[in-house]
Amino acid sequence: MFHMNKFLFLIALYGCELLLNLIWYHMVLKKDIIERRLFYRASKIAYFNRDIILHVLLRVLVFVDNEETIGLKKKWQYICSESIPELLFLLGTILLSPIIAMHISPRLMVESNGFFGAFFLVSVIISINWRLLKEHSQKSIIVQNEFAQIILFLEADPGFLKKHIVNNPAIDVKGRKNQILMLIPLFITVGFCLTNMFFNFVKTKYPVMGTVLCIILIIGFALSDFYQRRRVCYAYRQKEKDIVIKCFELEKYQGDINCLCKKIGITDLEIDIVQELGINAYAVIKKDSRPAIKFTYGFINTLGHLASQKGEPVMNETFRAILCHELIHIVYWDPSRIGKRARNAALVALCLFLLLPLGTYLGKFTPWFFVLFIPILILYFSFIGIICDIRYWGQMSELRADKKGMKVAEVSKDVFDTYWEFARSIEHEAAATRRISSANFLYKRYKRYIEIEYHPSIERRKQSLKRDNWGIYDYVEQFLLILKWRITGKGWNGR
Repeated sequence: MFHMNKFLFLIALYGCELLLNLIWYHMVLKKDIIERRLFYRASKIAYFNRDIILHVLLRVLVFVDNEETIGLKKKWQYICSESIPELLFLLGTILLSPIIAMHISPRLMVESNGFFGAFFLVSVIISINWRLLKEHSQKSIIVQNEFAQIILFLEADPGFLKKHIVNNPAIDVKGRKNQILMLIPLFITVGFCLTNMFFNFVKTKYPVMGTVLCIILIIGFALSDFYQRRRVCYAYRQKEKDIVIKCFELEKYQGDINCLCKKIGITDLEIDIVQELGINAYAVIKKDSRPAIKFTYGFINTLGHLASQKGEPVMNETFRAILCHELIHIVYWDPSRIGKRARNAALVALCLFLLLPLGTYLGKFTPWFFVLFIPILILYFSFIGIICDIRYWGQMSELRADKKGMKVAEVSKDVFDTYWEFARSIEHEAAATRRISSANFLYKRYKRYIEIEYHPSIERRKQSLKRDNWGIYDYVEQFLLILKWRITGKGWNGR
């Protein structure tokens, strides 16, 4: 009877997980995903092109290298690299957490004959899933929207894959198929044997050695990653530095870009245009540690409209202002150091935490120490809640890039106002705010407190640009504003 009750309770825990994920999907994820029924539509495309996909996987057919196929392959590689490890981690956690929880706390389960044990385990499982949903929803939305773009592209041109493949002369079709058919049972047998040996090794004879082996493997992976990053950084330092523009649309700005880079001390930079319709420009640090600035086609088109309506000088000033904004990100290495700043703030928070017992102890001798203790306590919770979060440092990097970029470009703040007006940023932001305000409570909480957004609101950026200098006052002001927004229920961006 106990085993039956245990099995039914396990099914109930899985049911709680499924229910929570379905509620989250319908109330949060579904609102930000641009297309519906993606996997059904993807399966139809895969079935229609099943022979081509099979032969591409076997390397019998290869894609022709042109602009369209390279862009498609980059999107697909990004989706696979981001989604597969994430999906395996989420599925493993969701499937294993009820089993592990029941085995760790057997006395709190059905055999305890108490409601408290069952309620405790359900609470643990729900809290684990809630944390997973909060941490991984944003990346899931981004990946699914990228996947949706591929689906829309292939649906618009059903014969695209067939038109852009050629035979691979270096591959023997029959030989490759026979090799794979021979290797499949070998991999299954070896995998089963290794898994069985590992679990027997950990479970029976040498449990301590098994734990040590797992720790060694984890340390080995961490050290290999550290060594790889150091090797990439060393290779980058040995490379020849240069300012490279990889798109003909921006070649007319070559001299201006070189002068601006020299002015702020940038010796190595890559500038390119990406095939995106959104109006955007962003700075990145590439895998080889080279800084780069990417402009979207939507941004280039907006410059064209600006030139036709406001004139060529206004367009050039706007481009200089946006370029210098991104150059300031490169100068401070913002794309790769925002997380490090948050971690450094967490280290300061830890030091403040260690001072808390000291204040309590010294308060026994004189009440004046409590006067010092209270500010330390306030600082500690402030660091934990706001300054230790990457969203705070992301917003500070944007506000700093606005101010310092405007000075480097030698333009007035009206240039940013004109750009935001033509990009319809204020209009889109107001529409997004209205959408959040009228949504359900879960979506409101996700957009205001969970989603990671580095950019402050346009209104906040306008207020910041009213003062010319950048200093400690800006950090304190933004901290107090975020604190006010969080207290009043307006999240991280005041909306």
